[in-house]
Amino acid sequence: ASKICGMNVISFGGPFVNPVVKYAESNDTPDADRSPVKFRSDGEKFYFQYKNGTDIPGAWLPQSVINNNEDIFLIERFRDGDGRYIMLCYGFGWKGTYAAGKYFEREVYSESVLCPFNC
Repeated sequence: ASKICGMNVISFGGPFVNPVVKYAESNDTPDADRSPVKFRSDGEKFYFQYKNGTDIPGAWLPQSVINNNEDIFLIERFRDGDGRYIMLCYGFGWKGTYAAGKYFEREVYSESVLCPFNC
């Protein structure tokens, strides 16, 4: 984990464009800093899977529909090895990431104003 003492992180965008997410989901990242869910692609489908590599049932889409008429987004919260709360928000494509942002704005942010991350 980076040494940003006393700071929590909220990050938008997936592992293709966001180094925070790329680090959190990498198999090379120490387990204490890894996110509980990660993105996976097999060339035909996009998946969300647990950090142990097990696919999450129903959390996949064929690449052909992403950014057309379907997408899935993820909002996850976890603590890293330094005790910081990390919240990652993104979709398989840009529309899913946009939806994650709107959901965050309407449902998560309003609750987290009083206590960040509902902790």
